[in-house]
Amino acid sequence: MLLCNVIKPHLKTIKARFLHTIQPFHFVAYILHPTFLGAQLSHSQREEANQWIMAQHPEFLPLLIAFDTVSTVSTVLFLRSNAEAVTNPAVESCLEELEGRSPS
Repeated sequence: MLLCNVIKPHLKTIKARFLHTIQPFHFVAYILHPTFLGAQLSHSQREEANQWIMAQHPEFLPLLIAFDTVSTVSTVLFLRSNAEAVTNPAVESCLEELEGRSPS
């Protein structure tokens, strides 16, 4: 957040509105945003994102974790070897792209 003399008197209000408005899906979006990649999210905010994804779309949890840990081929391979088989074609396609293979 910009900390300049104009904003400083309003920081308390801004933070209160942020805390009132922010939802776990905002954290998911921030993690997946290609520019920000979840930078500056706290551990608890990341955990809220994981819990929200698990409740709403559990098939995408491995993908979110891969993005959140700065996806590499080794991360994706780790997820594949330690998680249940991915059966959702959209998730499978994304994982293939992360591994550098063309989606089938």
